[in-house]
Amino acid sequence: MQRPQPSRRPPTRPPQYRRRPTLLRCVVFTILAIIILVGLAVLVTWLVIRPTKIEYAVENATIAHYNLTSKDALNATFDVSLVAYNPNRRVSIYYEQVEFSVWYADQMPRQNVTRLDFEAAAKGVRLMKGDVAGQMRRERSGGRIYIEVMMKARVRFRVGSWRSKHYTMRVDCYPVTVRFGRWNKPFERTDCEVDL
Repeated sequence: MQRPQPSRRPPTRPPQYRRRPTLLRCVVFTILAIIILVGLAVLVTWLVIRPTKIEYAVENATIAHYNLTSKDALNATFDVSLVAYNPNRRVSIYYEQVEFSVWYADQMPRQNVTRLDFEAAAKGVRLMKGDVAGQMRRERSGGRIYIEVMMKARVRFRVGSWRSKHYTMRVDCYPVTVRFGRWNKPFERTDCEVDL
């Protein structure tokens, strides 16, 4: 009697399982998708709004009641017109708190008047740093002095119905040439640096 031959079947492969995405992969893909969507939203917003830097300039500055005493105390009134140029058609600026100051050789006569046309008064301000008084006398004899105008403001921006958070804006204008009476010439506009 002949033994039955075992049937030859082709070797079988182990069953293939579809890999399921792991939790880590899902988290990574979700984060990447959010980053891409936020980036696209920022890009589209920027392309629509096209924000341009706001420019500030001192359009006029005068000095009145000037008196530098023999004890190097300054009495003077500075009238300054600071103008803001906003080239952005869709962006509005809201000023919530504004401080102005006028400086001469790192000394400040007065600050904190909240309007763009402002007056800063020096009443008996002692000019004590180095030869500041002597420098001011020399400039005065030439018919003009050079001052620095500074503004610090708390601002918000608005595009449509959206409003930004509060920002601190600093504007620095130097040198602003202030001329005296008989040497009166047309005022030279001074552009300012803006730090936001």
